[in-house]
Amino acid sequence: MQTSNASRRLSSLSAPAFGFALAGWLMGSVACTPYEVDADLDSRSGIDKTREGAQEISLNATIVDNVDLRRFDKTDWKYFTVPSAGVIDIVVSFDNPRALGEMVVTDEVGQIVSTFQDEKKRLLDRVSFKAESGLYYLQFWANAEGSDYSVQVNFSAL
Repeated sequence: MQTSNASRRLSSLSAPAFGFALAGWLMGSVACTPYEVDADLDSRSGIDKTREGAQEISLNATIVDNVDLRRFDKTDWKYFTVPSAGVIDIVVSFDNPRALGEMVVTDEVGQIVSTFQDEKKRLLDRVSFKAESGLYYLQFWANAEGSDYSVQVNFSAL
């Protein structure tokens, strides 16, 4: 028996994401993985709902934004530029633990460098990694409800 692409994608989802994907699939839309956002869940999002519309953030400065499924603004994309080889330390905080917020860091070709998933126990966390010079992208999303989030990307040259 062959498995459809949609079925394979549904089977790879976390429980909250599975519920949203299954509902979309049953209504006739395409199911999505946590890294592919169903357009309907971002129908009222701004330009930063895609990587192409990512908003630039400065190193060593804190920004605050919001993702909210209830307002059809599930996803935000940001990017930052690393000037030379160094260490990146990202501090991220989702205000609402029920939003089950997540973040993924990718390099300029889309390879995942680091991830963060709010486990309801910690609202503030850090991810650190060695980075070469270039562009890096941050993708934020909520798996339930909505939340403000804060992020600060710190850079230390090697």
